[in-house]
Amino acid sequence: MSSPGEGSATFPGFPSGPLDAVSACTVSHDPVDLAVQVFSNLNINTVRADQAAAAAIHIAAMELFAERGDAEVTVRRIASAAGVSPALVIHHYGSKDNLRAVLEERVAAFVESMLAELA
Repeated sequence: MSSPGEGSATFPGFPSGPLDAVSACTVSHDPVDLAVQVFSNLNINTVRADQAAAAAIHIAAMELFAERGDAEVTVRRIASAAGVSPALVIHHYGSKDNLRAVLEERVAAFVESMLAELA
């Protein structure tokens, strides 16, 4: 395991490797409990990366739809602007049309909440 100054990024409260994930677990004598805790700790970064990718896709898609219109925007262009693969866009949304529908729902909910605050 490398120390914090040896080129590996460490974040307070997050395990930096498998051994840190084990030490971050509560003390348990049951190997199954220990395994569940280790994998839960290791998957925190995966979930956050997935959420960050979804947010990047939302931002890129909203900007592209606003700039170019629905007909001129492709999944590949959205993925490129978001810094992800086209497969990840499809994984999250199924299609460009579904992504557009999700964004429209979010925008509509935002506008409704802003109007409710004004009322």
